[in-house]
Amino acid sequence: MEQEVFISYSHYDAETADAVCEFLEKEGIGCWYAPRNIGPGEEWAASIMNALNACRIMILIFSGHSNASVQVLREVDKAVSLRKIIIPYRITDTEPTEAMDYYLSTLRFQEACGISEKKALSSLLERVQNALAGKEKPAPSARKQPDAEKLSVKQIIVNSVLSFLLIPTGLILLFTVVIQSSFRNETMIDLLGLGAVSLICGFFALPFRFIRKRFKHPRLICTAASVVILIFMFIFHTILADRAPGVVNIPDCSQETSMNTANYSFAVRSEDGFVYFADISSSGNPVIRRCSLESFLTGGSGEVLLSDIWADNFIPLKDGRLVFRDFTNRNYKMKILDPDTGKVTLLKRLTTSNYCLSSDVIFYGEELTVSHGVGVITLDGRYDYSYMDFLLSYPYFYEGDIYYISGTDGTGSLCSYLEGTDLSYDIRSSFIIYDDEIYFCGTSGGIYKAPLSNLRYMTKLCSDTPYGFVASGDWLYFLNQSDNMFLYRVPLAGGDPELVDMHSHSAINVIDNCLYLSDNGLSYTRLLTDGI
Repeated sequence: MEQEVFISYSHYDAETADAVCEFLEKEGIGCWYAPRNIGPGEEWAASIMNALNACRIMILIFSGHSNASVQVLREVDKAVSLRKIIIPYRITDTEPTEAMDYYLSTLRFQEACGISEKKALSSLLERVQNALAGKEKPAPSARKQPDAEKLSVKQIIVNSVLSFLLIPTGLILLFTVVIQSSFRNETMIDLLGLGAVSLICGFFALPFRFIRKRFKHPRLICTAASVVILIFMFIFHTILADRAPGVVNIPDCSQETSMNTANYSFAVRSEDGFVYFADISSSGNPVIRRCSLESFLTGGSGEVLLSDIWADNFIPLKDGRLVFRDFTNRNYKMKILDPDTGKVTLLKRLTTSNYCLSSDVIFYGEELTVSHGVGVITLDGRYDYSYMDFLLSYPYFYEGDIYYISGTDGTGSLCSYLEGTDLSYDIRSSFIIYDDEIYFCGTSGGIYKAPLSNLRYMTKLCSDTPYGFVASGDWLYFLNQSDNMFLYRVPLAGGDPELVDMHSHSAINVIDNCLYLSDNGLSYTRLLTDGI
C-alpha cells in the first residue's frame, strides 16, 4: 500500500496515532509513522526525512504533549518547508504555543475533542480524501508582511509607536548586558537576545514614508542597522558563552559514586586515598566521617568532620573539599564542606536529587514541584544554568550524554539528550550504564540489559525487582525488593541469580572490588566481590 499520510505525534499519544492509522488504512489510505515503519538498523532521523518527502499529507495528532514536543515541532517545520498538506487533529482542549502557532495559525483544526471517536475519525477521513483529491492547499511556507511603502495612516501611527517603544527598550537591554557582562549569568544572554530582537523589530517597524524625507535610502539604512545589531549580538554572545563553563562535557558515571537515584552514595573514596562516609550512631547523632582507605576496609571509623547532619551523595573535590547533600528535615540541599576549617557553604538552594562532578562544574538533577530537570552549577555557585527543564526523571551521566526517563513518575521511556529520541520503552526508575551496556528495571519488574548502541535489543537477566544495583567484574549486584532487600547477584552474561547476603540494606555502592551496603548510614557491610 502506497504511504500517502505521515502521522506526527508525541509518544504519549501513541494510542490515538494507532487508531488513526488503522482507520485510514482500512479505507485504503497508506500511512507512515514511527516507530512502526522504521526498520531494524535504520537511522531514525533519516527515516523520518524520507517519509516526509514521500508522503503528501501530514496528520498532526495535536495535544498538550505534542504541543510541547521539540521533535514534533521539527517535523511540522519540515512539512511546511516541503509544502505538504498539514491537518492538525486536535484531541485535547489545548492552544498552540507561540512556536507551534507560527506554523498552524493559518490552518483549520480537525476537532476530535468532545465528540465520539468514530465521528471524529470519519470527519478526518473525509478531509484526507478531499486533500488527496486536490481540494486542500499545502500549508503556507511563510506569512506575508504588508509592504512598508504602502502603509495606511493607521499603520504608520502603529508602526511609529512600536518603533519608538522597541528601539529604546533594545538599547537599554543591550547597555545592561555590556555593563553586566563580567558576570557569568544566563540572564545576561537572555537580555542580549531580547535587546537585539527589540532593536531589529523597532527598526523594521519604522514608517518609511515618514522618514523618507530625511533619509535617501530608508530600507537600506534599517537593514544595515539590523546587520550591525546581529554582529554585535554574536560578539557579545560569544564573549558570554566563553566566560561560562562548558555545558557539553558531561562526566562519566563513576562506579565509585553510583548515580542511580535509588542508590545514593553513603561512602565515597577521594583521589588522595580518603573515604568519606555517613555514620549514624545508635543514639541517633548523624555525622560525616573521613577515614583512610586501608582503615576503612578493615572497619575503621576515622575522624568526625561534621556532626548533627543527615547527609549522602558525597563528592570529594581535588582541593580537599567535600560536596554533599544535606537531607536534614528533608530539605535536600547541596552543600560544600571544608574539612580543614569545618566551614559549610550552601551551593544549591532548591531541592536536588543526584549530581556528579565535571572539571569545575556540577551537573545535577533538580526535583521541582511537578517535574525533574537537569542543571549545571559552578563550585562557587555564581553560574547556575537550567540545562534541561522539561519533564524527566532520574538523569544519569555517561560519556558526554545525559540519559533519563521521560515523565515525572519514574516510569516510561529511556531517552538520550544527544539523540533527542526515545531509546527504549517500559523502563522503571532504576538503571545504570556499565561497559557500554545498560541495565534497568522493567515496569512490571525484572532486570534487563541491552547494548547502549541499540537498546531495542534487550535481554532479560532475571525476574527479581531491584532497588539499586551496581556492576563489578562479571556480576551485577542488586538489592532485591522481592526478597526483604537482601543482596543478590546475577551474571552479566545471563544466568540464575544468587543470594549473597541475608541482611536488609538501603543502599549499595562499589569502590574498587569492594561492595559497601548501608542501612541508611546506621551500619556498613563490606564485601569483596572477588571473594564472594
